[in-house]
Amino acid sequence: MLALWGYLVPSWIFGVILCVLSNALTALGLVTQKLAHLKNEQSSKPRSYFKQPWWLAGMMAFLVGQAANIPAMALTPQTMLSCLGGLSLVFNSTYAHFLLGERVRAPEVLVMLAMITGAALVVSVTPVSHQRYVTAGQIFGYVLHKTFLLTALAVTVGLTMLGIVASVVAPVLKPFFLGLTCAACGSYGMTLFKVGAEVVGKTTHWWLNVELYVLAIFALAVCVIQVHTLNLGLRHGEVVTIIPTFFALGVLFSLFQAEMAFGELNDIGGATNIVIFIAGVVLVIGSTLALLFLQRDEEEEIVKIADAQDEERVPLLHDRRTNSEPTLRRNSWSLSHLSMVPNKSFDSVQEFTLLSVTGPMGVA
Repeated sequence: MLALWGYLVPSWIFGVILCVLSNALTALGLVTQKLAHLKNEQSSKPRSYFKQPWWLAGMMAFLVGQAANIPAMALTPQTMLSCLGGLSLVFNSTYAHFLLGERVRAPEVLVMLAMITGAALVVSVTPVSHQRYVTAGQIFGYVLHKTFLLTALAVTVGLTMLGIVASVVAPVLKPFFLGLTCAACGSYGMTLFKVGAEVVGKTTHWWLNVELYVLAIFALAVCVIQVHTLNLGLRHGEVVTIIPTFFALGVLFSLFQAEMAFGELNDIGGATNIVIFIAGVVLVIGSTLALLFLQRDEEEEIVKIADAQDEERVPLLHDRRTNSEPTLRRNSWSLSHLSMVPNKSFDSVQEFTLLSVTGPMGVA
């Protein structure tokens, strides 16, 4: 029955389902861990975060979500994965509303609907390869052919030169350089992991391929650079500049990688499909940026209200700088809910860390 089902339903559909599931579980895991930290702050006997049942449940959901992402990479074109990654923000906002009681305004709902529409448009017109029998050599060939390697070299040289200019001539470009480097590393990491997932999922005796282990080393190195440059960007620039830059450029870089490595966009036929594809990408990127800025405005509004309430409660002769009384503010979910580092906020952005989610939204 399963074999018959596999022939009736294309494998990429299973990949899309797994990708959506991965985003849903990853977001659930992160928001649940945020809930654990809030409950721990309210508790009369705070405990280490790893001893909290809610935090453990969140971590389990996060790990299952990441595990679901591996077969999704093997079954689904990277073009689809790139745009489906934006759904993590939709799930995050939804979970934050129901689990954390965060307000979701009408403009945010419209933006999330636009993001879902954009992802659906991209999925509907992305060409899918129907090749069933491949060898490990063919799969590794995606990233070993001359065009891909020369392009990777050109990107590396370009980023290096931009980094030198940003450090020596125009420091104002440094946040943009770091965001661009982070996006490039995210897209290359995604491509390398996809190749590895396809080798594991589509070939026999995959563990005998030395290339797979070399590929894994390069992929992990790229992820380390990605995390490092993101945190440097958060330290040297504004969050509202770095994060949108990373997200938007991450989608574009991933689409570029999908074409360079796998030629996924070669078979998009007809002006109508091209227009639908471009419209879908614009909706995904535009709605991502809009949602981030809406959440930023919401967070600033909440902080202003909280500060005003604090001013009313604090006596005139009380020195607020030495106030050690614990307070619990209602934070907007936005980006802080993607943090796995306990008790961190944008007040110390150099310590802010995002963890991986499907697609270019991911920060490992």
